[in-house]
Amino acid sequence: MAKSTPAPGFGVVSGKIGGITYAKGKDNTQILRKSITKSTNPSSRNQSLQRNYLALLSKNWYQVLTPAMRATWDSYAAAKYGARTATGGGARSIIHANTGRGGGKGLYIYVNQNMLRNGAVLLTAPVPGGLIPACVAGLTVACVAGTLTVTWTPDADIAHSIQIWGVGTGKLAHRQVIGNAAGAAGTKDITAIKGAGGDPILLTALVGSYLWVQLEVINTVNGLASNPSVTLGVAIA
Repeated sequence: MAKSTPAPGFGVVSGKIGGITYAKGKDNTQILRKSITKSTNPSSRNQSLQRNYLALLSKNWYQVLTPAMRATWDSYAAAKYGARTATGGGARSIIHANTGRGGGKGLYIYVNQNMLRNGAVLLTAPVPGGLIPACVAGLTVACVAGTLTVTWTPDADIAHSIQIWGVGTGKLAHRQVIGNAAGAAGTKDITAIKGAGGDPILLTALVGSYLWVQLEVINTVNGLASNPSVTLGVAIA
């Protein structure tokens, strides 16, 4: 904010011109403020957190990683890192399909977002020999008296973490992590979920809403996630 005193014979201007708002101060001074533009892309806290992850990791790519480190990520991305077979697409193809970002930077962001979501230490280099983990079998979801119970059958690959996503409509945030569990565990109870505005809402207040539950396996050693994931729908009761 800036202040100025009008020249003799000139009054104080009010209103908005371009990106500047003009107003009158208490002492008859001219006040100039930069106009605040309302966002046309409102976001929930979950979306803001995701954007913070992207901003942090993008900054790290340039300011924390050395040129040699970035070259290593580039080489792993080019070699289809994470592929289970010689012809498999690996993490690089998932990056292109899901986010449109490729190359070493895309791979670095992809695996480290998974590490952040699971409270694991960020990777400055890919883990040699990393494979995309297989997903779980036998996923079931049920909601009774405001408690959503997610169960699954552990797979041989699961020495890692289970990440449970919720995809909702209306009052619910569009997509969010609603639970994490150790890979060997087979059950997770959830009683609240984030609303579209970011605040938690008890499931008892959302009876009748429909929720899609998506489960994926995260390897917290190399940051790779299962592909595809498993998804089931459930009515909140």
